Amino acid sequence: MRLAHASNALMLVLSCVCCLAQAPPQKISVTGTLSRVMAVGAESTGWAIQPDSKTNIDGKPVNSIQVRDSHEPGRLESLADKRVTIVGKVGHRHGVETGAQPFIEVSSIKEVGAPFSLSASEWVLEDLGEDLGGHGVIDRVQATLTFPETGKVGGNGSCNRFFGPTEMSGDHIKIGPLGSTRMACPEAVMKQETKYLAALQAADHFEWKDPYLLVYSKGWEKPLRFTRLATGVSSTETTDQWLGRWDGVEGTYLQLAKKGDKYVVEIRDLDGSKTFEGFGDGNRIRFTRDGKTEFLSAGDGQATGMKWLADKKNCLLTRQGEGWCRD
Repeated sequence: MRLAHASNALMLVLSCVCCLAQAPPQKISVTGTLSRVMAVGAESTGWAIQPDSKTNIDGKPVNSIQVRDSHEPGRLESLADKRVTIVGKVGHRHGVETGAQPFIEVSSIKEVGAPFSLSASEWVLEDLGEDLGGHGVIDRVQATLTFPETGKVGGNGSCNRFFGPTEMSGDHIKIGPLGSTRMACPEAVMKQETKYLAALQAADHFEWKDPYLLVYSKGWEKPLRFTRLATGVSSTETTDQWLGRWDGVEGTYLQLAKKGDKYVVEIRDLDGSKTFEGFGDGNRIRFTRDGKTEFLSAGDGQATGMKWLADKKNCLLTRQGEGWCRD
């Protein structure tokens, strides 16, 4: 009886081993730097790739992966110390001293350009992601993200400028804690800014899918989506396009002119007309009214908070309940 039990147990073990042996090898695509490594007897392929970003094999993170090219070994020599993308299957080499070591059996390999970098780049937010409301961003309210230098991040939250530290490793990113200026804007703009800054400070990793930068945040199902900020167009060129008359409700209007490098901001409300001196401030115009600093910025009718302008798409606004539009 004991012999029968032992025989059954042995057959079960052999069956499991056979199942494992028949498991299909893991397919993998890795981008990184290919380099020659010091061989140890016959236990090294002599080549390895250092991945650009976090890579897992057998559920474990690896910083370097051995490479073997049985089809065209000469290809590796010609690509030494270059950035490449390797597509292949994962195998395991069993060494006396090193134990089981994973390697990539190359199916294809090609040289690729320099890695994507966020350094010194500027971006415009196109979509907040579904979990942040599902309505994209407010028309003509520009929220931005910039990486002015290593370890720092900044931009326009929608109303206020923000700034803070950032840490990056491969495609992983940590942003914040963020500080910002404390200007007031219409309620809809402030809500968008609050959501945007919260998402940035929950950022976990990013992805470049030309032409979009995608930033994935913990707690949000969909990523923030950005496009590059157009170069060659200054902020002054943007605000100069606002010159002229903008109409509000019940005969109110905004008349914007320019004198030298300053703006002349005339606002006519139900109490009459007042004129203020304005200054360019990024993609906004800054002026002082009743002793308080205010900003004139682009938006849509919904952002003005006024139901009479809700269907307008091309508007200028200052604060909740005040705005002027063009058809």
